[in-house]
Amino acid sequence: MSDAFSLDFLHNKDFDEVTEVVHSILELVKSGEISPSDETEFEFNDEIFTTSVKKIILGLIFVPVRFVLDRDIQLSDINIEVNANNINSFIADYLDDTIESFNANKDIILFTDMASKVLSFNAKIAWEINLNRGNTVNIYDMIHLMHTNKKVAEIMFFNTNENNQFKDIEDSVSAKNKELIHILTSPDYDTCYRNLLTSVSAKQFQQVFVNISLKPDLNGNVIEKPINTSFFRGMRNSTDYFINAIGARKALVTNASQVRNAGYLSRKLSLLNITTNLDRTVEDCGSIDYLEVFVKDKDVAARFTNRFYKLKHTDKKLLEVRRDTKKLIGKNILFRSPTKCRLSDGMICKTCYGHLSNINKFHIGLTAALILGNQIIQRLLSSKHLLQVYADKIDLPEEVLEYFSIDKNIMIAKKAFTLTITEYNDDENAYVPTVSRYTVNTPELDEPLELTCGDMDLFDDIIKENYNENNSVEIAEGEEVFKFTVENNEISAPLKKLLNLIESEKELNAKETIENLVLEIIELLEQSGIRLSASGIEIIVKGLCRDPNNILENPSDFNNVVFLRLTNAVVNSKSLAVSLAFERLKQQIETNGFEKDGSSVIDGAY
Repeated sequence: MSDAFSLDFLHNKDFDEVTEVVHSILELVKSGEISPSDETEFEFNDEIFTTSVKKIILGLIFVPVRFVLDRDIQLSDINIEVNANNINSFIADYLDDTIESFNANKDIILFTDMASKVLSFNAKIAWEINLNRGNTVNIYDMIHLMHTNKKVAEIMFFNTNENNQFKDIEDSVSAKNKELIHILTSPDYDTCYRNLLTSVSAKQFQQVFVNISLKPDLNGNVIEKPINTSFFRGMRNSTDYFINAIGARKALVTNASQVRNAGYLSRKLSLLNITTNLDRTVEDCGSIDYLEVFVKDKDVAARFTNRFYKLKHTDKKLLEVRRDTKKLIGKNILFRSPTKCRLSDGMICKTCYGHLSNINKFHIGLTAALILGNQIIQRLLSSKHLLQVYADKIDLPEEVLEYFSIDKNIMIAKKAFTLTITEYNDDENAYVPTVSRYTVNTPELDEPLELTCGDMDLFDDIIKENYNENNSVEIAEGEEVFKFTVENNEISAPLKKLLNLIESEKELNAKETIENLVLEIIELLEQSGIRLSASGIEIIVKGLCRDPNNILENPSDFNNVVFLRLTNAVVNSKSLAVSLAFERLKQQIETNGFEKDGSSVIDGAY
């Protein structure tokens, strides 16, 4: 008889029995009789496999979700054993697979009941584990590691080169942080950090133990001097405290403006999309118009999962994107799209929305608005707390590098030459002139070399007071000439660009086509790390699209479209109830309030 722990009780599909087993294993862990990392033999379906206790605990917590399926469904050790190093991805995929498998059963109440039980059980177990293992920083463990591991001590006292470019500074600190995390998560060290680092922001961990590094200023630029220490080591001087204090002020500004604006954005998006919903009675509207998208990478491809498409207009059969999204990369794909659905009154057929119609049982317009709005708020809050810096590297053309070297964000002359400014903005309100075009000249050159290198600031004390009437000045070797103002491309930066885009009719209409606007929004969401299906993005774009001859109507000719900014699109909703809910009463009376006859789910409130 085998000594392996039998999991055959799972075939009984008894939820209570699973929870009892999980609790029993946890009690053994608490008592110290077994370790979560212990490799143990388990028997299932008459086969024996070896895995760690923690992988089985996590697997058993989620297996009961499958119990609502037919009894013929056979579980395997793959369903039970969890890749604990990528637990979030496992849970998401597991639940997605379960929902997909369950579609045929149709008993949504039974499924919801079982899923809620499992998630409640998961929360309870997580709380018990947290009480025993903890998810906070243990300073003692880190100090002990510093004494026993010279590499850990070296990393924790790492100082970045302050003369490097901003991106190089950030990259060097990030590399050291990854090195430390790799050490702490290795099986050689049994510390609290092995469990902690899956749930703690790497950036927060970096600032505490490796290096605080660069911080943003109040204007969205990068403060030039890094805080070259960690919170564990402590601030070095008044300059460090001052820079960090600016960060505290920036957090308040972000909270008062951007987070508030993001909440307001969610409200407007909800009102925009409230009249757009799925018509579950119409399988296919028969539209012959397609959203043509060049799928440049795997991230863009993933947003089109569960969508219907063609490769050529002449193709007779629609294909469906399932999990094999990689085959779309590098191709122009013709997608059936909510933006080009032929149903009226804001309804969308199941084919234009995609196979998502089998999964999303809710109001698809509000779902898109709430998913986007919630993630924007969370990203802005994260930006506020972490105050991260994401700076692009300054790459100079070869001909420029012959005359200049880069010290952080300053261009320094490599040799003597005559500098002539040919294009600059000398706004009296600007601190220094901004240069966009200039020439350099030396005796060995037959004629001045004209150079263009973005917009740069001149060093006031060296240049402005000394150049002659021809805007020329003699530059000595080693002289500081130009200074780049490096923008902080933090998490919130693309989100602010998104807000600026959808609230500007000039910016929107500069995109010219629905395809261009959809891809622009996808790009901004990619930069922000926001997950929203392309269908959700297209629903929002659909709400902004109007007929140039009647801004209350969606376009019938998709090659002749005008985009309304978000506020105006809500004001000009076909539903009077939606417009009134937005409270722009004066605009309703002065424009087209009495011409509206569209319906919405909030009509009963009026």
